[in-house]
Amino acid sequence: MTPEQFQELELLKAKRDTLKLELEGINRNWSKLKSGALNDPGIIPPDTQIFCTLSPNLDKQSLLLLIQTNNDTVIKTAILYGEKVFRNGSFMITPNPPKSNISLPLELTKDLTCQLSIKCIVGHLSSKQDHIFELSHTIPKFSSYLYVSAKASLALFSINLLLILLLFFSQKKKKKKKVSSNKNNKKTIQNPHFFLATYTKKTPSSWVKFKIRERIDRLILWLNQAFLLEYDSSPTQPIDIGFFSFRTKQHLVIQVTLDGQFTILTDDMRLAGDLVQDICSYLEITDLSSTSYFPHEYKQLEILFKDIQEYNSIRTHFSVDVASNSSLVKSLIVRSEDARKLQNIDSFLRYYTELYNLNQSMISEFHQREANHNSLLNALKAVNQMIEKSARLRMGPSQSKTIAMCREAVTNQDVNMLKKAMSIKFKANKKFAKDLKQNAIL
Repeated sequence: MTPEQFQELELLKAKRDTLKLELEGINRNWSKLKSGALNDPGIIPPDTQIFCTLSPNLDKQSLLLLIQTNNDTVIKTAILYGEKVFRNGSFMITPNPPKSNISLPLELTKDLTCQLSIKCIVGHLSSKQDHIFELSHTIPKFSSYLYVSAKASLALFSINLLLILLLFFSQKKKKKKKVSSNKNNKKTIQNPHFFLATYTKKTPSSWVKFKIRERIDRLILWLNQAFLLEYDSSPTQPIDIGFFSFRTKQHLVIQVTLDGQFTILTDDMRLAGDLVQDICSYLEITDLSSTSYFPHEYKQLEILFKDIQEYNSIRTHFSVDVASNSSLVKSLIVRSEDARKLQNIDSFLRYYTELYNLNQSMISEFHQREANHNSLLNALKAVNQMIEKSARLRMGPSQSKTIAMCREAVTNQDVNMLKKAMSIKFKANKKFAKDLKQNAIL
């Protein structure tokens, strides 16, 4: 036997002895627990488990993380690790007094899939020794979107309508009463359930459409893993589901027909792109072409193009002024030097005064040029961001075609061509210009 093998054998023997001691301790505690002769209050029931759930909180309009035990044990401290969830990457909760369930509101700034690592110190109230439980919980990418069903929408609408009518008639009766002594002490009646109308299903005006050759079952699986949802639908029925965002206060509707026609209705183009990319990643789709319509984004695009044209004209005007001022500076310097040599002090002072005033004017123009240049860069960045958001509505070669057409439109300063390139559905094996003419929808 070699020395390395002998050393490895000794390590395995030591590990075996350690495991034997642990097993004996567990057996002793288990036998005491069964016989009822439990003298150590630090021992917790062997079936103790920690559960973690995530649910929407309508009152605070945020996500609520709930951690709880399955028996009378209490959670004394909980440490949560999540780089994309917490500001410093971790968060610690110490309830006072310790409880069997604790809750924590989560405010997610972006739509990202997060993995929470949770460590809980669990024990009895009177125990001096506690136990540490470790668990992990996955936060879905679109967990900040509240599911709104059509039936719930109708019920909420009926409730709000009934409450409005009751308030109307109650205020009408109060007007008939003569209460002259309490004119200055009037109180306005507010509907405590009126906020429920916010969560009714609404259909946005903007959309993106594409076709996927997948079964409804797989699309339902994607919905359930991407949202806080347990959607149960029949494979013979189309999907029509609505959401409300706690963070952006916007509505989202997803519709899928039985033939695979996928429609995402939302006024947020970035959200639509994130959904398309997540679908393609889940279903392993490498090429996807789509048709989109976002009127609000197109209006912003027209405003940006007008601003860009204005900034370019101002830049041209400043360039002409700089050229003329440069020649004037040279002329004044030559004249001042001639006056100095001729010892003409009055002319010398006058030329240098004009030169000083011209220098101050050029400094002021420089600051204006700098501000105009920064505004132009910001406008071009905004246009580039819109192009990127539009490209994310596609996948693969169709995405590359969209970017190429949009860049060509920006180079030609043609806003109509840019809007069409952002909206149309490119066909395979066709030229860009031909697609642009045949498939224009604006």
